[in-house]
Amino acid sequence: MRIPARFRLANLQTIPKRANLIAASDDFKPLLKYPTMTLNALEEFNITKPTLIQCLALKRLGNFLHEKDRSRVRILSAETGSGKTLAYLIPIFEHLKRQELDTENRLFDYTRCAILQPTNELVDQTFQVAKKLSHSCKMRVEKTGKKMGDVYIGTPFKAGLIEGLREKVKIVVIDEADTLITDPLFYRELEWVFTQRAAADLKVILCSASISEAMLKRLPIDDSVKGPNRDKDNAIVVKLQPHQVIMSPNLHTPPPSVRHFVRVVKLAEAGRFDFICAKVIKSHEQTIVFCNSTAVAIRLYNHMLARHEHVPMLLHGGVPEQQRAAMLKQSPKLLITTDLMARGVHFQNLEHVILCGAPPSPTDYLHRVGRIGRSGQTTSKRTRVTTVVSGKEYRFFRGLEAVLKIKVQLVKDSHGPSAIPEQPLVQAVKTTSHKTNKNAMVRPRRPHPNNAGIRRRDKAARESSVPGVRAF
Repeated sequence: MRIPARFRLANLQTIPKRANLIAASDDFKPLLKYPTMTLNALEEFNITKPTLIQCLALKRLGNFLHEKDRSRVRILSAETGSGKTLAYLIPIFEHLKRQELDTENRLFDYTRCAILQPTNELVDQTFQVAKKLSHSCKMRVEKTGKKMGDVYIGTPFKAGLIEGLREKVKIVVIDEADTLITDPLFYRELEWVFTQRAAADLKVILCSASISEAMLKRLPIDDSVKGPNRDKDNAIVVKLQPHQVIMSPNLHTPPPSVRHFVRVVKLAEAGRFDFICAKVIKSHEQTIVFCNSTAVAIRLYNHMLARHEHVPMLLHGGVPEQQRAAMLKQSPKLLITTDLMARGVHFQNLEHVILCGAPPSPTDYLHRVGRIGRSGQTTSKRTRVTTVVSGKEYRFFRGLEAVLKIKVQLVKDSHGPSAIPEQPLVQAVKTTSHKTNKNAMVRPRRPHPNNAGIRRRDKAARESSVPGVRAF
């Protein structure tokens, strides 16, 4: 089947396979330059065995940061939940410690590394990990910008307010790069990283769980990235050098322990809400529901308040930052949210992810599914993802299934009738006219416009959430 242009992920087949072939190690010690310092911190995380992307990054990012190289960009990419945060934090902390030992200077008068992330929730999570590493490394980690630190962790907007950071910083990590680089508002705050305004010896690490065409278009066309060219399927082909990409072989694939289900409902919004309520009431497991917009999340929240015995927790961009942090500390049993919680945030005992509507793109599906089946997360046979779609979205979802090469099971149960479109868009009709071929494919007859308008109006009135109010 033909894959829509918006679904196409980057074609990275031009990277030689030998670039990322490495034997996974069962121990951190042979991969570290300062084992005693780092292993003490890893004991606090209860981590003893590195993942594949951590083995790759520990061997290659350290050399990239210490040696002088014309190409100043590296891409660190692996599937969600594979431990990418530690994969770039450990080499950075070892490099900063090496700088101190080489120069005999323990206090620098500028921020040496800036880690930029899209949400405050992800900033808080990364800050907690970096803070534990800093205790054994004797580093200063800051996220407010009020004090001078060796490592600053924050959003691009807050980083732009720190005086002198852009001119003096030597290492920049753009975490969740597929979001920060493709979003126009974020990219406006990051343009300085790829221009002459930054320091000449600046090192840039792009960390992401997916590499899309839109992301590669924004990268600088220099010795780091040559292209873009297009292949026979009109997909962008970026010719990256083997040493410039640190990539997991399982990139662009959901966690293998997760099962995928789809449910097709007749009424677009009301059917979704009823099915989700029935699913949540029936199960007693920790669940997160992703909605495509804040408005849908609020309507689902109100719908559940009226029909569900347990009060759900609603979290979106309109909720104040301090209130969001307090809500996440409570480890909610049922959380309704948007893509705000789909980037990098870790949930410990999550067993079920529900998507209210088809996601806009494969990368959104990957990130939402990535909240479950993560490294260090307890998983079970019940770990699953259920997508609730309408009849029209079902065709859209089948395209996503082809792109990600996953097997999705269709849910058929008693929660209302299914609405899978059985008839094709173009219907085969036999005709006896001598002017037309009997086997010709003709479109079905269109209904009268007035009748169609009446039906749309009546359908909108039935789906209206306010009783007694007609929608015109």
